[in-house]
Amino acid sequence: MALTEAVALAPIAFTFCVGALRQADASLESAVQVCGAGPVRILRSVVVPMLRPPIVYSSVLIVSMSLETLSVPLLYGQPSDAVDPDGVAVPGPGCVPRASLQAKRIRQRWM
Repeated sequence: MALTEAVALAPIAFTFCVGALRQADASLESAVQVCGAGPVRILRSVVVPMLRPPIVYSSVLIVSMSLETLSVPLLYGQPSDAVDPDGVAVPGPGCVPRASLQAKRIRQRWM
């Protein structure tokens, strides 16, 4: 689930990197090219170091948002070992079936 959320949030990383590339000075790439560097060397020595901060920022943001999305199922979906008097397993804390189980007990008491 966290991986799916990370893929869905990939445009955020793209937005950060595009902004960094728009602000970059093209003369840096030209200077390295005039010195005789090839395309791989230009990418490795100029472009990647320019993109390192936006990649780190966006990855931290994406990981935190993915973990935030994952925390809800982890919190509400954990089963507990509790069993009610009827022998039915009681779901983890905060789960909706527990509320319906309590309503069932109240109905049995009053009827």
